[in-house]
Amino acid sequence: MKIQQLDLTVCDLVSGYHDDGKTEEANCQMLCRKCNQEKSAK
Repeated sequence: MKIQQLDLTVCDLVSGYHDDGKTEEANCQMLCRKCNQEKSAK
């Protein structure tokens, strides 16, 4: 999915804190809010 509006995006961690993910560029991805919510629901 191509993101059309940057104001509708969130920065997401590929590996979350519970998986010892670090807040660094290599572990981040930009997702639309809907995709981030769907990922969080899993």
